[in-house]
Amino acid sequence: MDPTPDRIIRDTFSDREEAIPFFRSTLPSGLLAALDLDTLEVEQGTFIDESMKEYRTDVLFRIQTASGSPAEIYLLFEHKSQRDPRIFTQLLSYLARIYER
Repeated sequence: MDPTPDRIIRDTFSDREEAIPFFRSTLPSGLLAALDLDTLEVEQGTFIDESMKEYRTDVLFRIQTASGSPAEIYLLFEHKSQRDPRIFTQLLSYLARIYER
């Protein structure tokens, strides 16, 4: 296993048996009630610029809601040393890449 932070996070959260307990312990109860965690699937690939992979990693999940509708959960981990006023623009660019696919 490559010990870089990107690899550690990606290896951990790409395993459903690790991701499901993480979501159960961190997502608000109302959101958990709306999701069917048994349908959680990890999508392959990344939506981060190649030049920024040293500082960020991401994982995209497909899931169904409790009513059976499809949904996606996007985890983005970024190493920031200070507050970034451009964070929302940055997040929009990742979402645009997801929707382009």
